[in-house]
Amino acid sequence: MQQREIILKNLQKKWQQQALAQFYIIRCHQQSAKSGQFLNNFVDQFLTFVYSEETHRPWQGKKFIRAAFCADWLFLARPEKKGHKAYTQDEFAEFFKFQTFAPFEHRYKFCIVEDAHLINTVLANKLLKILEELQKNTVIIFLIPGDFPLLPTIESRAIQFSLPLPQEHLTPANRPANWREDCLQKIQNNDFLFSKKIRPLVLDLLQGRSTVPTLVQAIKNSSQEQNNILQLCLYSATMRDLHYVQLEELLAQIQWFQESDRYSNNAQQRLFGLLNNVFP
Repeated sequence: MQQREIILKNLQKKWQQQALAQFYIIRCHQQSAKSGQFLNNFVDQFLTFVYSEETHRPWQGKKFIRAAFCADWLFLARPEKKGHKAYTQDEFAEFFKFQTFAPFEHRYKFCIVEDAHLINTVLANKLLKILEELQKNTVIIFLIPGDFPLLPTIESRAIQFSLPLPQEHLTPANRPANWREDCLQKIQNNDFLFSKKIRPLVLDLLQGRSTVPTLVQAIKNSSQEQNNILQLCLYSATMRDLHYVQLEELLAQIQWFQESDRYSNNAQQRLFGLLNNVFP
């Protein structure tokens, strides 16, 4: 199972359990001409699942989701003619209005913002107040087609996922020559949001200066750091030059970690198994 499918199933499960977070940021690992469409397809697939489950109607195809009128779903995108210019306040007016209403037809309200890296500082500061006072059962999803940063105060409020583009969408310049060096660089840039205490331990593990038990002991009681480790494991798995069978086995180990909490409360044991398999 590929990383994209693991994340999709995780969101579907959270929806079924009525346990979705209120704010998500979903990025592509690499930027290409197809990054935006790749992210849109991912969200469309998730919303098609939600729509089918709630209405008991069969799959209608991803184009149906964008065309169907739903008072509880808002898709915000930059006009193509404006290129990569920042969002204006007028373009974001519907977003702010949308936040004032409770869900009308469905269990959740969804607000999808494409190219969220084009939100300027003025709008971002307005967003902070919205994010602090979101209505119950409102879910905002920011889509970012690359490693573009947002304000730290915005990013810190989100659950973040990073999706790898399929290999056929990558140019040689997009592909890291060494997955371990690539991970080290991203950790040093704080792309995985490790705390100042944990980041050196993760760097030491990847560079062979520390062992798995040291890191496990430090993060066994922190669900946030465990989630950061999970994101690092997913990223490193998809960046390696592996035979597809090896990749499937590695992703299966990561999926086991996600699902094993249902029958094992021993976080230390689960983390030990995950890290030993991903970073032997």
